[in-house]
Amino acid sequence: EKIADSYAAIRMLRLLVLETAWKIDNSSTKEARTDIATVKFTMAKVLQEVSFNALHILGSLGTTDLTPLQAMYASAPTMGLADGADEVHKATVARRVLRDYKPQVHPYWPSEYIPAKREAAWAKFEPKFEADPQLRESAEAYKKYFAWRR
Repeated sequence: EKIADSYAAIRMLRLLVLETAWKIDNSSTKEARTDIATVKFTMAKVLQEVSFNALHILGSLGTTDLTPLQAMYASAPTMGLADGADEVHKATVARRVLRDYKPQVHPYWPSEYIPAKREAAWAKFEPKFEADPQLRESAEAYKKYFAWRR
């Protein structure tokens, strides 16, 4: 399990690094800042996770100076600070990701809040309900059926 987890983490990081390098090559570092910051904090996390998994697999041998694993594991926090604290990079990523989203209309609920969506749909179809009483009756039956989901 630990080998599979480590393999997956390394592959994901490599793909992220390759995609980031591709973005830099095909646009600019400004366009790739989100990905650059993501690579910076992800790299240290993957290093710590993979080196810990390797230490755990090797057991007491991994804790000796006979393998480089102890040094790798010990250097992981330093690698995370080499280009600034992870929290700074994470804040950069969050700010840049959220920049592309519009604020919600309702002040208390997320934009995908189902009761608000239902009310908006009901208001949108109200003219059709007035024109077709059978449609209103069917819609009210569905409304009653799904009322437990509120």
